[in-house]
Amino acid sequence: AVMLQHVLQALLAERVSIRNLSKIIEAVAEASATSKNIRTVIEHARSKLSKQICQSLKDPQGYVPVINLDGEWERELTSSISKANGEESFLMSPSRVQEFVLATRKEIQKFSSADEWPALLVSPQARPYVRSILERVSPMTQVISHNEIHRKASLRTVGTVGQ
Repeated sequence: AVMLQHVLQALLAERVSIRNLSKIIEAVAEASATSKNIRTVIEHARSKLSKQICQSLKDPQGYVPVINLDGEWERELTSSISKANGEESFLMSPSRVQEFVLATRKEIQKFSSADEWPALLVSPQARPYVRSILERVSPMTQVISHNEIHRKASLRTVGTVGQ
């Protein structure tokens, strides 16, 4: 019950509807059978809600506008994740985190006056960390992973966060 509560709170914090409670409960049961790591369970629930997440991000033409990370940022973010004793930690230096925030903000600000607000598309491993980095400085930015892209969703790349 506590695990489910944490997952629901995390989904709501990222403006993901929890209306499909049966799918969320199913995802929590599946993931918690193999992992007690709350982050893993949340990410599994998000992947199960891929259709709903993509639906909520669609523009009027039916596309999901996304901003990608360039390969260097993606590699650096992923390699900053350290696993020890079944726990993960994020070890990027504060100065690099700041550079990442500035580069991301620069790309996102291009759309601040536009009708669309693209999602930032990142690897599944990096998503929770990127979200926690950006939630204070760019709370409206949706951070999604490749696992959350529904197979029938059409993406439209509108930008890239570069070094």
